[in-house]
Amino acid sequence: MALVVSNPRRRQPVEYHHESMKWAGGGHGRVGDTGPEVENIRRGLRAPRLTRELRILKAFDADLDDWRTLDPAEIARRFHNVTDPEGRSLLGTAIFTGTAQASMKGSYFAPSFQCPGMEEVDCHHLVRPISCLYAPEKVPPHGAMQPTSQGFSLTCAGRCSALDACARLTHSASTRQVAMVRFTGIRDARNLSIRYGHPREDQLFLRTTYFKGFENMEMDINSRREDAIDHGCIVYTSGVGILRGSLDEGALWFREPPKIDVLWVGLPARPHLAEQEQYAEEQDRRQVSNTINRVFSWAATHGCDCLVLQPACLGFHQLQHPGMDFADIIHNVAHQYSRYIPEVCVASDYPAHFESGWWDDFSAAVLNGRPHVEARLRVPPLGIPPRLAPKKEPAHLLEQTRNLSLTAPPLRSALPTQRWPTNTARSWSTPRSGARSWSTP
Repeated sequence: MALVVSNPRRRQPVEYHHESMKWAGGGHGRVGDTGPEVENIRRGLRAPRLTRELRILKAFDADLDDWRTLDPAEIARRFHNVTDPEGRSLLGTAIFTGTAQASMKGSYFAPSFQCPGMEEVDCHHLVRPISCLYAPEKVPPHGAMQPTSQGFSLTCAGRCSALDACARLTHSASTRQVAMVRFTGIRDARNLSIRYGHPREDQLFLRTTYFKGFENMEMDINSRREDAIDHGCIVYTSGVGILRGSLDEGALWFREPPKIDVLWVGLPARPHLAEQEQYAEEQDRRQVSNTINRVFSWAATHGCDCLVLQPACLGFHQLQHPGMDFADIIHNVAHQYSRYIPEVCVASDYPAHFESGWWDDFSAAVLNGRPHVEARLRVPPLGIPPRLAPKKEPAHLLEQTRNLSLTAPPLRSALPTQRWPTNTARSWSTPRSGARSWSTP
């Protein structure tokens, strides 16, 4: 029998389609096509993943392809001056596209492309965050949390975004690993996709490589993202790189990008509220307390020594939780895990948190616990008539009666007086089918 050896079939390169133009991996293009569009695709600037964003950004700047080079002064100007939703969404799309191009290309220019001393920074080690899933019934193994000898610190950073607080803490000498908590609402449709239309609320997607972990999250956790959040699971994403700085300063690029972990967890969007910034139902308070307790435990299990949280209050990510009770929960849980997570920071730059002195009361409750709740006795309303006649004295009533008796005419009956005869005998005989009558002998 002759031995038949089959030659292995050569694998064809994968083709990527982009607006009726094909290219096959790096260094390949259509035959005879070497125009600027093909060169931009080869450089990773016009990747098929960004087709929609690049089409939208034609209204921002029709000639710009490399959105990593967008001028920070223009970003800061639009961030402070543009107030209409369409303009702010366009700004968020521009910032996100630059961050995505840097992640796909693996490099960017720090602090900006226009700076005379700019340098190209390699970020290949930050482009693929990894996620894992922790179900509500799962607890850390015994002995996984290691206590530290550092002193405990609980701080509040007002008018500072959570990412800015993470970057500051990462660069401090005493911190090894920083984690950030991302709160969203349960059964929220915005959990289904990447969000970059709101520059202030969606900074996690605009300034970091978290969007890459979000796109691959279902493959990592082997579950749908929205189902995991709706069932109370924690999605822990490690290795998220913060590539850009504060939007107030133009989203400048970091020369040394910090790396953090992100814990994504869902909360009830609008629980019932009571007076004095309290949960109306004890079940809601217990659920939020257990969720934050699990967040601290898994952060400590992963070796985090600093945790950054944000207030889930006053409409931030569509969450409406009572400020004083939420701050009191953070205060209690943070002190409970003070041996394992020595530094806890609560940061926010959401404008609604700084109106009418709300942030001052909230930060005081985070640091010291909420003040004593005043017990108010509820009394049912009394049935008081709308108008009460004044009480009169007896002498006044007697005088009024005398005056009426002197002025009123005598009462006379209009009907004649009927008298009964004195010598009549009563008879109770009643004729058949007739009324009773009186008869006399």
